[in-house]
Amino acid sequence: IKPVLHQDLFPPIAEAQKPAKMPNRLRDSAQLFGEMLRSKFLTSSAFILFLNKKDLFWKKLPTHALDRYIGGY
Repeated sequence: IKPVLHQDLFPPIAEAQKPAKMPNRLRDSAQLFGEMLRSKFLTSSAFILFLNKKDLFWKKLPTHALDRYIGGY
């Protein structure tokens, strides 16, 4: 049996979990990757970076300013 929690039963919790604005997944991913690289626990670890959806990136690049998604670019 799997317990199911309905958000209607816990409105304050449900509201707290809603993001204030749309997340910037590119920025969040870059930030997480940077944190992993700087982690003292992972200094001797090797990293492999997989870049998926590259075709979508190149398709959107001419019509979307990169500085909109990456501050300081």
